[in-house]
Amino acid sequence: MAMARVDTFTHIASDSTAPLVVLVAHSDNDDEIEHLRTDIYLQSKTKFSSLIKNNIDWNTSLSPWPYDRIAKGVGPFIGKADAFLRELEEDVAREIAMSRINPSAVYIAGYSLAGLFALYSLYKTDLFDGGACCSGSLWYPGFVDFVKNNDFCKLPTRLYMSLGDKESQVKNPIFASVEDKTKEVLKCYKQQGINVKFEMNPGNHMTDVDNRVAKGISNLLTGWQ
Repeated sequence: MAMARVDTFTHIASDSTAPLVVLVAHSDNDDEIEHLRTDIYLQSKTKFSSLIKNNIDWNTSLSPWPYDRIAKGVGPFIGKADAFLRELEEDVAREIAMSRINPSAVYIAGYSLAGLFALYSLYKTDLFDGGACCSGSLWYPGFVDFVKNNDFCKLPTRLYMSLGDKESQVKNPIFASVEDKTKEVLKCYKQQGINVKFEMNPGNHMTDVDNRVAKGISNLLTGWQ
């Protein structure tokens, strides 16, 4: 795989110009993250650098604006995504400088609420060339309107989105709206001529999470027609 550990967050490919993947991780387990990185390489057969950001308070740091509790144990959402993104930008700049790399592209990826954040970040910074929103929480109240009324900081060269085919089959009406809202966002992007790839995966929100993330990042690294 030709990758060497630099610190707890960053792994660097042997090619200093390899794309850099910024993953807002759904796991805090180092072994699980290493396994995911291996899966990405096996699927893409592409060298890449990766900066892993984990140990995150999701409801605080990944929510774009405040919203009340929407289910038992879900919320309230504090809406500090902009502050977290500034921190992430600083992390990326520091690691690029320390590791002396010049990545050909920088991508951001995440799952669930981190997938929502990955998409949201493309509207707030020109750092990223594209992103993977894997089973993204596009049910988040107000997000579809945000997409319709805002522009990307720069057009993503590659944008990947996915969803599970049973994710909308839940009792909570907000969560159940995820498929319809994802399709609304996709329609908006296609009308804008955005290079977006969408995959519908089998299963509910918690099905085959690592593989969904690996597929998303692999698509960013290899591209598609």
